[in-house]
Amino acid sequence: PTGGRVRLARVDRADPAWVPAREPYLPAPFLLIRRAAFDRVGGYRPLVVAEDSDLYWRLSEIGTLRNIDENFGEYRVHAASISSASIRNGRSLAFWSQIAALSARRRRAGQPDLDGIIADAHRYASAVSLQDFHRAAAPALTDHESAWLALAMGMKLVTLAFYRPYELEASDCLFIRDALRTAAAGLPAENRAEIADHLLGTATRLAIRGRVADALKLVSPGRYPALLGRISFRLALPDSLRNRVKKAAGRAQPA
Repeated sequence: PTGGRVRLARVDRADPAWVPAREPYLPAPFLLIRRAAFDRVGGYRPLVVAEDSDLYWRLSEIGTLRNIDENFGEYRVHAASISSASIRNGRSLAFWSQIAALSARRRRAGQPDLDGIIADAHRYASAVSLQDFHRAAAPALTDHESAWLALAMGMKLVTLAFYRPYELEASDCLFIRDALRTAAAGLPAENRAEIADHLLGTATRLAIRGRVADALKLVSPGRYPALLGRISFRLALPDSLRNRVKKAAGRAQPA
């Protein structure tokens, strides 16, 4: 347990086109909903570890979601949870959460939902790598959707690794590098900047752990000086001072 309080999520900022998707996060243990609304959108669907995210996207299409800024209870985030059990499970969560967002984009555009992928969720049980998950889904997607999904699921895994008890492997870094080359150029400048910052933080962490080759896959040569600066910052300053500097700078994610 962290002993902390979960930060109130901005549900109004949910955006299924962002990379990774800005999900309409509601703490599932405290979800309050009318049964009629639940039934109207079809209830939970078998998206493995992203059933809640998928439900929230569909609920947001028929009404307004809101997080209430009050303490209603407590829950534990523990290493034995499904999402934290392994990097493979992290990839599964990254994939299915972005499939849920892609489904939302389709519905909002008046296009068919990704019912085929969702109905065949059992087919992904043997998938291990990000490439495995992506390859299995690609035939049901347009080229643009496929490129977006690759980068979105890769970046979702990056964000999960900030606080889950696992780390990106070499295959993940390669997958993300290739996805960046295909999809990043068409994103808004703010989204590209956020991606670059998250990748720089991840590369810093990998380099400090001796995985320099993997770290360099995640940053462009033009950002090598920034990477060296981050590494020096992490190694030269004690934790207490480093945290004070990051707080003063308004850093949302660890380096």
